[in-house]
Amino acid sequence: MGDNSDAFPSDVSETQDTDGDGVGDNSDAYPYDAALWDEKVDRTMVILGGIVVVLLVLVTYSERRK
Repeated sequence: MGDNSDAFPSDVSETQDTDGDGVGDNSDAYPYDAALWDEKVDRTMVILGGIVVVLLVLVTYSERRK
């Protein structure tokens, strides 16, 4: 007999995903809020976003100089 209420039937360490973000509550840093991520992920996204902005500014500036 299977456990039909298990959100992760193939993962014995997880059973539910309260916030519905696809990450089980045991592994989720914020199990009740899908909008929040692990701090390391947030920092990486901020750094990558900053790099993209700098590159866009450089491309725009170089286009204007032509």
